[in-house]
This record gives sequence, C-alpha cells and structure tokens, in this order.
Amino acid sequence: MTMRYGIHRAARAVSVVLVGVAGLGLAGTTSASARVSASSPAGSYTATIFAKKTPPAEDALTLTAKGHFAFKKGPKGTWTETGDAITMNGKLKGTPFAFTIRQSGANLGSKAHPGRITLGGTKFAKWYAVPA
Repeated sequence: MTMRYGIHRAARAVSVVLVGVAGLGLAGTTSASARVSASSPAGSYTATIFAKKTPPAEDALTLTAKGHFAFKKGPKGTWTETGDAITMNGKLKGTPFAFTIRQSGANLGSKAHPGRITLGGTKFAKWYAVPA
C-alpha cells in the first residue's frame, strides 16, 4: 500500500516533517503461530523541515511498503524501520544523507520532538511529518 504525505522545508535543503498512517501487518508462516509486527509508516505525509538559517519548508513525502521513499521536490532513497524509529537513506546532490525520526501514533515525530537530518555526517536540520 502506498500513502502520500507532504513535507515542510526549512532550509536551502529540504526540511521534512513526516506523519504516517499507521497500518498493521502480519508476519509468519502457515503454521498456527503468527506474529503481529509494529505498525508500518508506509503512506503519504506532509513533512516540515527546520534548518538554522532558513524558514521552515514543507514538502510531500511518500513512503512505500517496499522500503522506498520520495519527496515531491527533494531527495529519494530507501527507508527502514527498527522499533519505533524510521531511518531514510539516500543522496542529496551526491552527498549521502540519513533522516531519522521516531513514530508517534500516526505521525513521524512532532513539532515539539522533531527527528534529525544529517548530511555527510554533520547535523543539518530537524523535521517531522504528519499524514497527508
């Protein structure tokens, strides 16, 4: 299932605020036991990004169930989920980046508790996202 989200930008680079619609997935075999996984953030979001020297920016973000993400106006790459943390990896103008954010209900972070964006190993900006 693919959901679309919007992202906010707050710097020359993309600032992202992500909020996702929580979904429930089942994993297991055909035997009597099945395990319920953590809710998946796959979907559409509006993201807001906050950078030190620029106003917040917004953009649409899509996280696919197959582990790919794309901002409408910005970077694309892959994402993984570990517990309640979502990590997104890709390249921005040839430089590797990583966005990390914790899920909070149907949202990816919040304005009060945004996630972190690093670019080339350096703290770049903070962001959060909500379902679009």
